[in-house]
Amino acid sequence: MKSIGQELTSARKKQALSLKEVEETLKIRLRFLEALENDDFDVLPGRAYVKGFIRSYASFLKIDPIPLVEEYKKIEPEDNDLIYDSAIAKLGARSAGKPRLRIFTASAAILTIIFMMTSFLAYLGYKDSLQSQRLNDKKYVDKELRRLEKPQEEKARTDEKAREREKTKKEEKAKKDTDLFKIKIVVTEGSWVRLKAERKTFFSKYVKDGESQTFISRRPVEVTASKGTNVKVFIDGTERGPVSDNRGYSTYEYKKDKSEEGKEDKGNYGTQEEESRDGQEDSEG
Repeated sequence: MKSIGQELTSARKKQALSLKEVEETLKIRLRFLEALENDDFDVLPGRAYVKGFIRSYASFLKIDPIPLVEEYKKIEPEDNDLIYDSAIAKLGARSAGKPRLRIFTASAAILTIIFMMTSFLAYLGYKDSLQSQRLNDKKYVDKELRRLEKPQEEKARTDEKAREREKTKKEEKAKKDTDLFKIKIVVTEGSWVRLKAERKTFFSKYVKDGESQTFISRRPVEVTASKGTNVKVFIDGTERGPVSDNRGYSTYEYKKDKSEEGKEDKGNYGTQEEESRDGQEDSEG
């Protein structure tokens, strides 16, 4: 005897239909159709869905769905029959050997249980019928499937956002790294030197003959020297010349891109305090 899946597959192939054509007509997902034909019922959302899909698919293929649904019930039996048989067995055991006066009570109890079970089974039948009607409603099916797939979609969105944040961080870091440049000052004859970036002084001292200092910055650096001609500046290993062509107190702003540099040459107009300090440091050196 053929299985449920074999019956459906055989009927579909006899009509030369592809699973894609069935999916477009019945609006049942392709992976659910494949599960039905492979008898892989655990893939489907639930027992009511399985019976509804079997009915829809069999009716579409013009074969009787009732035997297939009954076969599925044998494969996946309801727990209700087991509950009913257990209750009858217990009542029978309790009533054995009791006086006949209790037979009426036992019978009433059995009838009550039968009535309750019948009502419950009728309710399940109504619920099953209602569920089958809903399965033919594309909007309802799509809504349920979206609800089942929502956790996976949310995880995918979260992972995508995390990847975007990581990508942004890498791009920002790469951009900052490209802005960095190395500035080196070489003093040919003793001079007081000050370096500032964003109006903040990060180096200020008297540098002796032949000494040099190297710094890394991503902001423009303003170099001030008491003797401009005695202080040479190198940017990323390339000499940019002395701070000034004048021997006096001079200031020049250096940037990574030479075309954007600006110059403020004070010539020999340094302040008395700086000239005096320069003289003292020169003599100390």
